[in-house]
Amino acid sequence: MDYLISCEPLELEYLYTVLEENHSVFFLEKGGEQSLFKMIAANQIAMLCISCYITHTPYVLLLVQKLKRKFPELYIAVGGVSAEVVPEHFFSPFIDVVVFGNQLSVIRTIADSISGKRMPDLVEGAAFRSNGFKMQPVVSDNRNVSAPKRILFDKYPERYHYLYFKACASLKTASGCPGKCSFCYCRKMNGGFYSARPIAEVVDEIEGMSAENIFIVDDTFLTGAKRLETFCDELEKRKIRKKFIAYGTAHFISGHPELIARLKNNGLSALIVGFEYITNSGLQAVNKGATIGDNDDTIAICRQLNIELFALFICDTDWHHRDFWQLASYLRKNKIRFATFSTPTIFPKTDDAIQQNTVFDIKLLWRYDLLRLHCTPKYISAFSYYLWLFFLYLVPAMSFSSLRHLLSRYGFWRGMGTIVQSSWFGAVYFIKLIIWK
Repeated sequence: MDYLISCEPLELEYLYTVLEENHSVFFLEKGGEQSLFKMIAANQIAMLCISCYITHTPYVLLLVQKLKRKFPELYIAVGGVSAEVVPEHFFSPFIDVVVFGNQLSVIRTIADSISGKRMPDLVEGAAFRSNGFKMQPVVSDNRNVSAPKRILFDKYPERYHYLYFKACASLKTASGCPGKCSFCYCRKMNGGFYSARPIAEVVDEIEGMSAENIFIVDDTFLTGAKRLETFCDELEKRKIRKKFIAYGTAHFISGHPELIARLKNNGLSALIVGFEYITNSGLQAVNKGATIGDNDDTIAICRQLNIELFALFICDTDWHHRDFWQLASYLRKNKIRFATFSTPTIFPKTDDAIQQNTVFDIKLLWRYDLLRLHCTPKYISAFSYYLWLFFLYLVPAMSFSSLRHLLSRYGFWRGMGTIVQSSWFGAVYFIKLIIWK
């Protein structure tokens, strides 16, 4: 997906920010095992920090075994989204510490201890192999850190983009999510709490950023009308002109059209909205807190204000063929040009997982990419389901108006290249889904 979306590795830059004063820091943002092994050997690296998503879990558990065999003295710390929610998945004899809370403070403490030849085994927000991975609960709040030093973005801005938003930086203004969606993994992060940074501090960071395009990576940025009004006040007072991409909910957008218009005037250029379903019963089943009316109003508001809309949907496994066709018709009727479609996937620690007592096989977590089935469809074959999924991904581009819009955003040649690449990689991925199930 890198040719479509390649986000600034904000977590690596935050780590650099808290470590570079007292330590030599090396990045491996992308690359294979050989690149990693060569970097460790060439630079005599003492501590390796790995950030992990759920789909990477089985690979990371295999990788650390190879690392420990080749570099037995290497201190390995694992953190990231997956370790934050399910740290127990990483309780391995080949991992020295799993970091699940107050990550930046914890990593800095561990690194300072190692450089001082003191091996820590009790730090809140961490579980150490040396004491049997006893989890030290987080009782203090050390999340506040200074703005990250964007060493990677400033050096390689052309690497990072969100579709046609070129040289797009990333910004985090809050942790966690205040929503109640039963399927959501994100709301289990940050200890299950939502905490937001002061707006003045956020705008200070924006003011110091070289990027014109900024992706706000909060699970939902559109929370709290008063906070967003203050955000606009600060941008206007300082005469800051940037373009922003952000996540939002249909319920909030539909209920605050005037505020969304003001945000548009202050640079809001695109919204990523989890519509999930096109029936009220479907929305109620996952505790979405929105209605079809909210979804329709959101589409209308975004169209009226010329805000690019990226719509997210879930395709249930109890659908008939007609349900998929109904969704395709909804996309055409509402001229939705950018959309994603995912399988209903139960993630660890979510409300759905708790309610259904779901058991997870760690070796199979690579399948949790929201595109693979985890149960047999009720009324159609698995092959038909995947074929419908592939068809739905093609629908937004299967109209002259969508094609014209895409070319106007990308430019003719880059737009045509994107269409060809998307179709090709979509076909390849569809084949891989069928093969790898």
